[in-house]
Amino acid sequence: VTVGWVLLLGVSLVAAVLLIRFLVLTRRKLRCLGRFAPTEDQRLLDIFARVKQSAPSPRKCTLCVADGPSGPCVFGIFHSTILLPRAVCDLPDEEIYYVLKHEWQHHVGRDALVKLLIQLLCCVMRWNPFVYLLKGNLNQTLELKCDAKVIQGLGEEQKTRYAEALLHVLALFGRQTAEGKS
Repeated sequence: VTVGWVLLLGVSLVAAVLLIRFLVLTRRKLRCLGRFAPTEDQRLLDIFARVKQSAPSPRKCTLCVADGPSGPCVFGIFHSTILLPRAVCDLPDEEIYYVLKHEWQHHVGRDALVKLLIQLLCCVMRWNPFVYLLKGNLNQTLELKCDAKVIQGLGEEQKTRYAEALLHVLALFGRQTAEGKS
């Protein structure tokens, strides 16, 4: 037995433990998130229908409202769910439209799958600091990509209102939304 084999075995065991831990935590989180029922609020459903018309997607996506999340988010790989905090429902329709449109772009771009793959890469290559830099940059890039898709074709006044809506949501939920939790 050589030192190289011992190191390889150690790195492999750590990666396996991290992967198992990640899968258990992800399953627990999805089970918790999966308990939310689709919203029946007609106002939200009408706004969501307008959002879906702006960028059609063949994949299913459900809209849920809950007290728990620390900001709007999308979860699910095969069937996405947009989870809105109840506080977002108190915003004006236009701001809700922009929030939903941003989250819809995460759905359309399959960002949950991209984040899953990078998280798996972090488990396997835990020893490589560049993977964590990639993860941070990727989250920021995905957010900027969604913002760019939302403002595409908007006039200056609408872009300003979109930015104000983002700032309003950021004020409601703090820095977590800005750090890639949406």
